[in-house]
Amino acid sequence: MPENKAKIFDALVKFGILFDYSPTKERLMIYVEHLINYPAIEIYKALTKLKTTATKFPTLAEIENILNASLNESDNANEGMARIIAALSQFGQYQVKDAREHLGSEAWYVVLGLGGWANLCLSTHSELNTLRAQARELFKVALKRGCNGTLSHATDILVGNKKVSEMKSLENIFKNQLEME
Repeated sequence: MPENKAKIFDALVKFGILFDYSPTKERLMIYVEHLINYPAIEIYKALTKLKTTATKFPTLAEIENILNASLNESDNANEGMARIIAALSQFGQYQVKDAREHLGSEAWYVVLGLGGWANLCLSTHSELNTLRAQARELFKVALKRGCNGTLSHATDILVGNKKVSEMKSLENIFKNQLEME
């Protein structure tokens, strides 16, 4: 059995143990054949998510629904970061208000999480590539929360010389950033 198939098979067997369920090898192989195109790590994440809500061994449809939702999140996060990078050259460092309006609240949440608009504008191409992974995770949080541009008070990101957690809303952060420039 190829390595990825073996990993998926093993994860499903272990998951079955949680529910005191021993599916037949044939049934598990059907699951494996349907799930083979997904990365094993994504399958582990889906099963972990199901572990908190499932009351019985999940159907293929239940697993695939979670996997597809996760992939859609990643696609949205990648698209959002691409919009931010395009806006950097379109608006530049001094058109903060226009950039914010163009990007929308979720993307602006990410901008702030990455250090603010001015910081992103001054980043090199190499630094932006490094920030992409962080941005994807921030987008996922923003999309899940429906953040409407507000950052969690527990966040400890610096914008200028103030912690984001000290500020009440995106509007305050935006005003602070304009004052700094």
